[in-house]
This record gives sequence, structure tokens and C-alpha cells, in this order.
Amino acid sequence: MGGERLRERLDYKIVGLAILFLLCWMGFSPLASRGAVVWSDDFNDGDFDGWTIYENASSWSATNKYLQIDQGSAGGISHPSTVAYGTWSFDYKAHEDTFDGFAVDFISNDVNEVGIGGWNCYWLAFAQAYTQETRGVALSLHYYNYSTGDIRIDRAEDYIPLAGWHHIEVTRTTAGLFSVYHNGSLIMQAEHTEMETSELFVLNGDHLEMYDNVVVRDDIGPDWLLIAAIGVSAVVIIAVVVIILKRR
Repeated sequence: MGGERLRERLDYKIVGLAILFLLCWMGFSPLASRGAVVWSDDFNDGDFDGWTIYENASSWSATNKYLQIDQGSAGGISHPSTVAYGTWSFDYKAHEDTFDGFAVDFISNDVNEVGIGGWNCYWLAFAQAYTQETRGVALSLHYYNYSTGDIRIDRAEDYIPLAGWHHIEVTRTTAGLFSVYHNGSLIMQAEHTEMETSELFVLNGDHLEMYDNVVVRDDIGPDWLLIAAIGVSAVVIIAVVVIILKRR
């Protein structure tokens, strides 16, 4: 009887040590120290405080709890953003009747030059695309330098449907590897290392484009990676504990 109680106590100690190990791993692993959201805006407050319209050349509103350029207006709107390596994500919706292309400059320098003559930036081009059946959006990744001009770094092989809301995410590693995702699927990947700093995140429009859920992070991975890693570790630890207990 005493031996069984001693064995039970040892079993509890083994389980406790396993849980303690898992908690320590969660607290001190590299995944646990990942970066966080640097800034974001979901426009649910009905305004776009913190954003700056270029030279008052365009008119924007957020009264519908998303950002939209007004009818008959053309231009850009910027938000301070110093992230040059990390993750940029946003939702967009093009107006099907008036869509004529637009751009998002997610890494942009020369804050004093934006809108008045040129700047350096990494940007996404959303251009009109036509097939025999329908009209869509051709997405491409570019680097623009006001001295040397524009370079197309990569382009998506397939067109994006024009209708509805779409989620775009761009990541960039410190080695300069860009990855572009549409609704969670990788559609572009290429390296470019020219720019190392940023001052602005810029949305452009001229035909009633809509934007929402802008999020800029200083890491390069979605949260589910951390969750998955912790889950796998927990399963492994539990399996080891079960094997040990069965052998006792």
C-alpha cells in the first residue's frame, strides 16, 4: 500500500515537472519573444486620426467604419510607419464600376517629398486585368526610386477577382525576402535589399477604393505559428509522460 502511494506521488511529480518545463519553454523560447503590432487602424471609430492627406489633393472618409476615397477624388493618404522589416496587412475592396488601378506604398521614405515630386518606396500595384470571361486585378511588387525610376520585383501569376473584399499580407525578412499573400495564399516571393528604413505607409486611390484593418508588425509570422509550436510541444511532452508512466 505504501509503495503504491509512493509511486502515485512520483507520478504526480513527473507530471508537474513536465508542465513546469512546458511553461518555461513558452516563456523563454524565441517564439515567445516575437514582435508585436507596431500600429494598426480598423477605422471602427469612424475617423482616420493619425493619417495625413497629401497636400489636400484628395478627399477621404471613414464614416462607414472603413477608409474610402471620395467620388471624383484622387490621391494618397499616409500614416507614420518606421517598420522596414516585418509584416504589413490590410483589406481592400475595389469599386467594380470605376476601378482603374491603385497602389499601396508599404515602405516609404522621404517624408517631405511625398506628393510633391518623388520618393523611394516599396509598393504594390493593383492594375486592371482582362480575361476572355471577366475583368480582374493584376498584383505586382515594385521598388521605386525617384532618381532611377521604377523596378518591378515580382508579379502574381494569377489575377485576383475584382469583386468583394480581399486580404493582403506582405512580409519582409532582414535578408530582404518579400512574401506576398492574398487571402492567406502565397502569390509572390522575391528578394530586394535596397531600402533599410521607412517613414510612411501610404494608401492611394482615385475611384472609390476602400481599405480596412491595416496592421503593421515588426515580426514576419502570423500568431498561429506560435500557437502551433506550443501545441506540438505540449503533445510531445504529454506523450513522453504517458510512456514513462506506462513503463513504471
